[in-house]
Amino acid sequence: MSSRSERIMEEFNKLKNCKCISIVKCEFINGDMNNWEVHFEGSPTTAYEDGIFKVKVHLPDNFPNERPYIYFITKMFHPNINPTTGLVSLNLMYQWIPTRTIEAVFF
Repeated sequence: MSSRSERIMEEFNKLKNCKCISIVKCEFINGDMNNWEVHFEGSPTTAYEDGIFKVKVHLPDNFPNERPYIYFITKMFHPNINPTTGLVSLNLMYQWIPTRTIEAVFF
């Protein structure tokens, strides 16, 4: 297994077992480790409490040197989410460094 594949599996397992957010589902889309579908519960005591939110994570060929792309499948009104594409637009995504984790993007 290449170091990139090992990193992806490590990232995938960290997110799947994350204790900071309640992951309902985390799986590869059609067995492709570059595309994930993640479902998670909204944070308690927020406007998103009791919601289940679906996102797609896409890892480009240069990951981890290039940032991941995270898209909300669930329609969401939020200033950091493009209302048309669902793309998450956080500063940390545009200032991506290879040591940052995908898990960190989720919380």
